[in-house]
Amino acid sequence: SSKYRGVTRHRRTKRWEAHIWDDKKQVYLGGFDVEEHAGKAHDVMALKCRGPNSPLNFAQEEYDELLPMLPSLTKDEVVLLLRRQSKGFAKGTSKYRGVVKQRSGKWDGRMGQYPKRKYMYVGVYGGIDEGAAAYERTAGESNSGHSVSNL
Repeated sequence: SSKYRGVTRHRRTKRWEAHIWDDKKQVYLGGFDVEEHAGKAHDVMALKCRGPNSPLNFAQEEYDELLPMLPSLTKDEVVLLLRRQSKGFAKGTSKYRGVVKQRSGKWDGRMGQYPKRKYMYVGVYGGIDEGAAAYERTAGESNSGHSVSNL
């Protein structure tokens, strides 16, 4: 449990996870090492979804620079930006999500967690950019646009 609205501690990873309820659905905003960062992620999305009168974890003045930009972004874009800031977004040895370097020097393309298995392998590629492109293609096809993009 956290002292911040919309923040919980993940049992296994011990990261602080930020979530918000929007349109009767819980939206994951990211996993953070610092509890306050998760609280701020929740605040940003609360401002996007519910406006400036939304109950926040921190003073609204902390978001004064961000507020003018929020109307030009969709909710999905804000979620993706918050996830990119989170600890859980990019893991492994590459700058791209879903691309991991093998000991051989080649690059694996992988997609998230699926029922009964940890990853779905996209393929093995000679270059990091090829692996990232394959991840993007698969993410677009497999998840109806709900996968986190590298773009």
